[in-house]
Amino acid sequence: MMDKLFNLKAFHESKTKELDVTKDRVRNLIGNSNWGEDGRYKEYILRNIIRKFVPSNLKIGTGFIVKNENDGYKCSSQIDILIFDSSYPVLFNEGDFFIVSPNSVKAIIEVKTNMENQNLHEAVEKINKNIAFINNHSVFSGIFSFEGYQGNNI
Repeated sequence: MMDKLFNLKAFHESKTKELDVTKDRVRNLIGNSNWGEDGRYKEYILRNIIRKFVPSNLKIGTGFIVKNENDGYKCSSQIDILIFDSSYPVLFNEGDFFIVSPNSVKAIIEVKTNMENQNLHEAVEKINKNIAFINNHSVFSGIFSFEGYQGNNI
């Protein structure tokens, strides 16, 4: 009989606990004085978790997608977590902030603290608009909520 070499479920549970333990650190220090910074912190910790699992040719940050259309350049709405292939040219980069072209994008993720009916609808609408803007249905899109969905109707 072979010994069990790993426990994948326990591994993922530990990552979930890591997110749960760290998600309120900023809020605990600043209270509700700046929800935007609290949200940016949550995006940051989630990006750091994801960064550990993606291949080295992919970059992870936040930012925008810019493309050229017949009537000029267009810009997506802000993307909380942007995962793109680093073998493509980057239009702009400063720290974890990127502006890239649609052909480099591999995934986009909208991050929310919680999912109430209004937040869920807004997040789905934003993701759908950005996916339509990218115009590539093989791009992964997702919504991540730290506190889950509490609503009754979607």
